[in-house]
Parts: sequence; C-alpha cells; structure tokens
Amino acid sequence: MPIQNTVNKDEADLFDLIDILQKNKTVIILITLISILLAAIYAFTAKEEWTSKAQVIAPEPVQISTYLEAERKYYRFQSSGIIDTLNSRVPSARMDEVFNLEKTVENVFRTFSVELNSFNNKLAYLQKSNYYKYLARQKESELEKNLLLRQLIENISISSDIGNSALINVNFTAEDPINAQKTLHEFISQSSKNAQLKLFENLLERTNERINSLTELSQNMKKSTEQERQNQILVLKQAIRAATEAGINEYTGQSLATGNTIIDFNNTDTLFLLGQKYLTSQLNALENSPVIHPVSYYQTLYNIEGLKGILNIEPNGVTFSYTRAADVPLTKDKPNKALILALGALLGSIVACLYVLIQAAAKNRKKLITN
Repeated sequence: MPIQNTVNKDEADLFDLIDILQKNKTVIILITLISILLAAIYAFTAKEEWTSKAQVIAPEPVQISTYLEAERKYYRFQSSGIIDTLNSRVPSARMDEVFNLEKTVENVFRTFSVELNSFNNKLAYLQKSNYYKYLARQKESELEKNLLLRQLIENISISSDIGNSALINVNFTAEDPINAQKTLHEFISQSSKNAQLKLFENLLERTNERINSLTELSQNMKKSTEQERQNQILVLKQAIRAATEAGINEYTGQSLATGNTIIDFNNTDTLFLLGQKYLTSQLNALENSPVIHPVSYYQTLYNIEGLKGILNIEPNGVTFSYTRAADVPLTKDKPNKALILALGALLGSIVACLYVLIQAAAKNRKKLITN
C-alpha cells in the first residue's frame, strides 16, 4: 500500500498549503493591494505615448506643375544640331533630348524620400519645432536637451509599406495626441519644402551650365561668321588687284582673253575675270552691309533667353501625395493602465502567496529543530 500512502500524503500536503493560505488571507490581500497601488501609481504617473501615423506616395503631376514646367522649359530649347554639338564637345556630360514625365516625377519623390530619412533634416526641423522647445524648457543642462533631441529623432519612424513598396509610412510618437499629429504634419511639410529647394537648386545649376555652354557656342559661331566675312573681303581685294593688273574692267563673257573659261565663284584663282567694276561693287556691298549669321546662331540666342526665364521661377507645390494624412491618434500606446493594474494584482498575489508559504515553512522548520 505504499502508493496509496504517498497519494494520501500529497493530498494532505496540498490541503495543508491551502489551509496556510486561508489562515493568512489577510496578509495576502494586503500585499496584493499594495502591489495594485504601486502599479496604479506607475500607470497614472508614467508619461503617455501617442503615435500619429501618415502614409505618402509619389505626387500627381499637377502638384508639382511649377517644377515640371521649369523642366519642360529646360528641354524645350533643344534642337538636334545644338545638342549634337554640345555633346561632341563634352561627352562626359551628355544632354538628354527628350523630357520624360514619369522619370521626373520619380526623381521628385525619390528626393523627398531622401529628405524624410535624412538625420540632418530631422535634427534641423526638431530643433526649431514648438514641441521640442516646450519639452526643452523642463531640461536644465545642455546634455539633457541633447538627449531629448536624440529621443525625439528616434520617435520619427519611416518605413516602406509591406504590401506596396511605392508607399511610405511615416510615424511620430509624442506625449499627447495633438503634438504627435501637429509635429508629424509639419515635419512632412518641411521635408517636402527642402526636397523642392534641392530640386530647383539642381535645375538652376544645370540651367546655368547650359546657358554658359550655349553662350560660348553662340560666341564661337559669331566669331566664325565674322572671320568668314573678313576672308571674303580679303579675297575680293586680291581679285580686284589681279583684275586691275590684267586690265579687266568688266566681265565680258567669252572673249579672246578668257576663251571658254567657266568662272567658279568659289575659285579665288579665276575670280578676277569678273572684272574690276563688278568686284568693287561686291566689296562695297560686303563692307557696308551688316553681318549675316546662320539661323542656328539666332536660334541659340533665343534659347539662351528662354533658359534665363527658369532662373526667376519660384519653387511651389508639394513633392508627395497623402494616402493617409497625419491623424490625431485616438488611443495611446503607453501606458496600458488596465494591463498594468492586472499585472500588478497578479504579481502581488504571487509574491504574497510565496511570502506566506515561506514564512510557514520557516516556522515548521524551527519547530522540527526545537523538537
């Protein structure tokens, strides 16, 4: 019957434990209440955390119409001849010939995304934010203020949406729902403005570079035309001297002197056969008439003036679209008062029971030793 005796003994021990707990229920209740009280103090005094959430996607073209128009204007001047000339001169800085709307919008949103994730952008914004200034008043040392600033930076979380990588989730956690929503909204807006400024700075840099290249090209075309004019004048003067020495005053067509020679106006060796009178008229007309530049020269000047208009465009618009605007959170993240109180009660009851049982075991041991 040893097994039966063991079972009976275990049952007796269990009932003894229950009896001990029953006799000390006042202590258990007291300790549990103390634990609940401590949990309540923490739950009602701990700083609250509220998280505002937003979701953004690439902007619609109408939202960045000013920038798109500036980009179109940048490409509009192009003609294949000018671009081929510039590309042949600077192969490492080849120019695209066609404006691509889709790529431009992608670049705008990519620049905005970089600004969102930029540590320096977060730091610069938060240092000037009303929320940081309000919290910083409660800090005495610069170290405490710097630690606060770092904590606020960590409270900004940015991630790609799991279901759609084109979407970006942006969250901010604050001590109250209004500041959480306001700070997040202003941070996203500030990031958009910074992105737009960078886009326009890049565009203005490219525009100035292109204006300089076209200005140099136009100056070279002008010099080339003027040099050709001087060369023509020199050729005519030489032909006049040759005609004078040959005694040819006028062009008489076929003669004993010229025979059946066909005069090529591009051949300076036979140009004197046109006669002194005709050549002198040509020389006077050439010297007294304005320089006639090629069409490409005037087209280049027109394009330069058109590009200068980009330099006066003011940045405008937004570089993203909301799929979910920064909201005012309705429930706080921390502290969860109900959970804290429940855990306080559970922990208190466990600690109380252990305390009572350990006390009882200690008394029994002391009795055994005494006996």
